[in-house]
Order: sequence, then C-alpha cells, then structure tokens
Amino acid sequence: MGDRVFLPREVEEELAASRAKASKARPRLRVEAGTVRVPVREIWDDGFSVDREAAARLPGHVDFFDGDRFLRHCLIVATGEDAGRVHFAFKWRSDALGAPPLDYVTDRVTPAGFLPAPE
Repeated sequence: MGDRVFLPREVEEELAASRAKASKARPRLRVEAGTVRVPVREIWDDGFSVDREAAARLPGHVDFFDGDRFLRHCLIVATGEDAGRVHFAFKWRSDALGAPPLDYVTDRVTPAGFLPAPE
C-alpha cells in the first residue's frame, strides 16, 4: 500500500501558490495566428493546452514556435477544458523543413557521401 503524506494546510497553500506561479512563468512555446500570440502551457504528442482566457482568440489554423524558431503549421480543434486551461488536439500538422523547398532544378551534383582516402 502507498504511504499517504499529510501536510499542514499552510504548507499545502504555499505549494499550490508556488505551482500556480511556476505555471505562469513565461513559456518558450507559443502558437501564432496572424498577430495573435498565445503561450503554450503544456504539450504532448497529439495536442497542447493554453490558458482559458487566451484560447478564445485562437482560430483553427496556427503556427507553432519554440522561441523564435518556427516548428510547424497546425490545424487544431479544442477537445476539452480543465483547471483554467483549454486543451487542443492536432487535426493536421506539417513540420518545418531544415531549409526552404526548391522551386527549380539545380545543375550542381552533390555527393551522397564521402569515401575515406586510400592509405
């Protein structure tokens, strides 16, 4: 059986306040739709959550960023709400490429790999 830990009410209140303050810390992840920027509070494989107040401003198509680095285009849908956060699921997402796609043919032949020099 698991051991239960009982803490004084003051300690529990301070822990709850600390958790709330930590969750309000400025996150690096955010979604953008035009000029609207919304911080992402939590992310998982098939979705993410944002604060309830900011969720109303999100349309279905957003761009996902980590700081200034673009990560992906996403089509999202709200799936639920709890503890002051709205949860979204990815209906579609397209990850960013390392370089922009080429819209022309190059004549330059690039090697597929290098062989070691003969000894």
